[in-house]
Amino acid sequence: MGVLTKCTAGEGALHVGVDGRLKYSYGTSSTADTAPMQVMQSANPIAQAEWTNVVMVRDLKNMQLRLYINGELDTEATAEYSTAAVSSDPLVLGHAFTGRMFGVKLYNIALSAADAEAERWGVNPGPVYQAEDWSGDGTVDAEALDIGNKPELRITGDQTISMWMRPTFSGKMNPFSKCYGGEGTVTVEEDGKVNYFYGTAGSRAEPYQTFESGFALEEMIWTHIAVVRDLKSMKLLWYENGELSNEAAAEYAAAKASTLSATVGKGFTEKFFKGSIAWLQVYNRALPQEEIARYAQETTPTCNGEVKLYGGNIGEQWTAGFVEGIYPTDKFLAHGASLNAASSIEIPKNC
Repeated sequence: MGVLTKCTAGEGALHVGVDGRLKYSYGTSSTADTAPMQVMQSANPIAQAEWTNVVMVRDLKNMQLRLYINGELDTEATAEYSTAAVSSDPLVLGHAFTGRMFGVKLYNIALSAADAEAERWGVNPGPVYQAEDWSGDGTVDAEALDIGNKPELRITGDQTISMWMRPTFSGKMNPFSKCYGGEGTVTVEEDGKVNYFYGTAGSRAEPYQTFESGFALEEMIWTHIAVVRDLKSMKLLWYENGELSNEAAAEYAAAKASTLSATVGKGFTEKFFKGSIAWLQVYNRALPQEEIARYAQETTPTCNGEVKLYGGNIGEQWTAGFVEGIYPTDKFLAHGASLNAASSIEIPKNC
């Protein structure tokens, strides 16, 4: 599959094979796939259906070819030709390519290792952090996640924090926290409203901005929430289940990075989150509404397992093949069996 192609034996072309390995070629022929040309293949395949950052460098001043995957040098080789031939072939993006690409750039300079690392932590199409499933009972036993002060979470520009949440109200609590006077923090208030904070102190101090959700969560009900910090447009936006619920002007053109760890299930309130969180995603870009709505639909929490029926009498025969229903409502349909007062139902996770 062609990623970015001009001429395989001329200005250069980057392909990905069926085994996931990347192949770069250039040459002095100016006719595609015709010698003389040099081919370099990656040592490692890229993952299927996952975002991968790729930087291919042809450094002819130093006569080197270098391929970086996710900021790390994967393969290097001595360049065989001090210049590439100019062809009449058009530049093509994504020839016979299946998948998605984001942020494609073509430079007429050779990026350094530091530049490749910076590209890795630049605007990312996917989340810079993701937690698929977390639950807590509001106590220290819930083991909140301490993610650390990772470079990718020191987000000072555009940002999106989204997640599915099913809370049990237990006072002020933080589902996700970095720094309310810095990179950003989300807080569930006692009344179910949700607040977002960010600021320019770089610590838990003023100045910071508070931005309220415009909606209130319901106890024990799954709700998808997302807050977007769009500093290019100087706007803050809250979304509930993919729909815009509140909008405000951003007060600061940039957040200030802090030294604090990012946490899931606990934050500056020292109040542990009570409830469940699914598909928490943190982005270093401002997601548009259609993308938020699509992710909300794609990650909807569902029952992960079979609903089990138990009879009140040992040895009682149940003929139910399966059970249909929506929890926590009581609208269950047991096929081939009736539910009576002596029975119990085991509800699988996320139902």
